[in-house]
Amino acid sequence: MSNKYPASKSLYYYIETIKEDKKQVLFLIIYHQEKEKKFSLLLSRYNATPQKFLPFHSSAAAVLSFIQERLAKNEEDISRLNNEIRKFVAERNKILVLLDYYSSLKEQEDIQSSFGQTKSVFLLTGWITKRALPNLKRHLKERFPVVALYFRDPEKGEDVPTVLENRALVEPFEAVTDLYGRPLYKGMDPSGLLSIFFILCFATCLSDSGYGLLLAIFSFVLLKKLHLSEMGKRLCRLFLFSGLATIVVGAMTGSCFGDLLERMPFPPLKRFKETLTFLAPIEDPQDMMRFFYLALLFGYLQVSSGVMIKLAKSIRGYGAAGLKNLAPFLIQLGLPLWILALLSRREILPFSFLGDSFFYCLSALLIFVFLFVVFQQFAEQQGIFMKCFWAGYSIYGMVVGNLLSDTLSYSRLFALGMTTGLLAIVINQLVSLALPTPYLGVILGILIFCFGHLFNLGINVLGAYVHTSRLQYLEFFTKFYEAGGRVFKPFRIERKYTIIT
Repeated sequence: MSNKYPASKSLYYYIETIKEDKKQVLFLIIYHQEKEKKFSLLLSRYNATPQKFLPFHSSAAAVLSFIQERLAKNEEDISRLNNEIRKFVAERNKILVLLDYYSSLKEQEDIQSSFGQTKSVFLLTGWITKRALPNLKRHLKERFPVVALYFRDPEKGEDVPTVLENRALVEPFEAVTDLYGRPLYKGMDPSGLLSIFFILCFATCLSDSGYGLLLAIFSFVLLKKLHLSEMGKRLCRLFLFSGLATIVVGAMTGSCFGDLLERMPFPPLKRFKETLTFLAPIEDPQDMMRFFYLALLFGYLQVSSGVMIKLAKSIRGYGAAGLKNLAPFLIQLGLPLWILALLSRREILPFSFLGDSFFYCLSALLIFVFLFVVFQQFAEQQGIFMKCFWAGYSIYGMVVGNLLSDTLSYSRLFALGMTTGLLAIVINQLVSLALPTPYLGVILGILIFCFGHLFNLGINVLGAYVHTSRLQYLEFFTKFYEAGGRVFKPFRIERKYTIIT
């Protein structure tokens, strides 16, 4: 019994704590029937959930004896059932095979129950992809001499399932798309464009060629050795491609298990590493800032591509009326160019960017775009307050939302990339400190190296995947992508526990 809530006694009630944990307390209240209304109000005030007992008409001692007998009987039944279950453990695999078999039969019966049929014929309707249509016709005519086939295109208003069909290099990234939501039947499949951005984002976050090699090897082994679901295969191939891209980015940033190559007594390896290195953000502060600028540039390009796709979809769907989305696109492209040209004119940049005539033309264009946005909101909104509010808010969203906020979100690529390399260097330093230890130094150093780098790989792969997916979902998909489609599930035997080879 807990001492935190001691028993409380009174002439009309008795309260005792039975059991408690971090989230809830189980307590017993015995009170006189005259106080039932008062206690009900008190319990409801504190969101307590009452568990009422069934009424009994014998003495408390008799009821307690009956409960103890039932408890002993239940314990005997539990023990007996556990023994019976242990007898079936040896037959578990056979039971799972039978479960798969009868589940497939049940699924067939459920599907057949939806067929329209008479004594002589039955009618089957469903969806099929155009690619599978010729094979379906051929197989049906081969197996059934008398069969009538009728095909038509989906009609307006029908709930048509969506099929994603991409090449082998793009197919793994359908998993990222599906985790956000299957595209609508008439919508756009973003997996192709997503694959490029996802790989580059992931590789920039991990940015270590040694870790990329390990990730690629692990993913390849899982694909070859394990029988995975379709989603599992896609994710493994996604990590395989991402690992290969990380090898390239890691070589360009001079990181292989941190600074391992520099610590090894092999000058050819060091020279080879220096030949491949394009940036050394951990070693050179200037390269670190260049790495940061590259991450922002990459974000700007992806966000701009999303704004451009939104404009193209709007024009294709609404014609001239879709040009209202031209303003965000012009601001997204024009404002950074205008800022660079202004900095060049003030001689802040070390190079000349565009000419005076282009600067004045671009300034006039941006002023026109801002005025167009103001005019558009004044025409659509009612009341001077709402007109001014939405005009300012629209400009704010285009400049601060799309251009600044969304682009700055990609600074996480820089942060994660630097973190991976710095942690790897710390692990290598710990190894170098452990090696001189007498007797156990080598063993301790090997353990620190293996477990340290595996831990660093694990947490940074997780971080790279999570943050890369977040950038695609929040900064890219929100610009143009419409999810909500229904997944196309062809009629076939679904096995959960068995594999037929």
